[in-house]
Amino acid sequence: MWSIRDSLPRPFWGRLQEELGREETLRLLWPSLIGPHLAANTRFRSLRNGRLLIGVEERTWRSSLTSLEGIVRATINRFWGEDLVGQIEFVEDPPLKVPRREAVPTRSIRAQALQSGEESDRRNSRARTASGDRRDGKNPRLREREKN
Repeated sequence: MWSIRDSLPRPFWGRLQEELGREETLRLLWPSLIGPHLAANTRFRSLRNGRLLIGVEERTWRSSLTSLEGIVRATINRFWGEDLVGQIEFVEDPPLKVPRREAVPTRSIRAQALQSGEESDRRNSRARTASGDRRDGKNPRLREREKN
């Protein structure tokens, strides 16, 4: 039977096996082999002595996947071109609880833009005042001279 692996260049496949080993190669190719939907709900745990350990988040997935055990095993073995997996065990493997960081209040981009616009207006106003230019078009020094 033709193996999907045969479509990969031999030097690539050889180097992949040599550098990573069978278990890590299978871990790397896991989503491609079983599909994105199953890969999103399972985790490749280990492959030891023909026994594949797959972690699932929920008990319902575990019972559903048990019925697909033969298909998963056949898919992996067909890809490998030999009987690499003899037995599959599904274990509950809840996702890691990552501690949530406290939200740091941030200003919206619009608020930041408005503030930077106000700061720009203030800087321009100061620059005009320093150069003697006013919005009314009259230089304050000239006004003083006109008064005198």
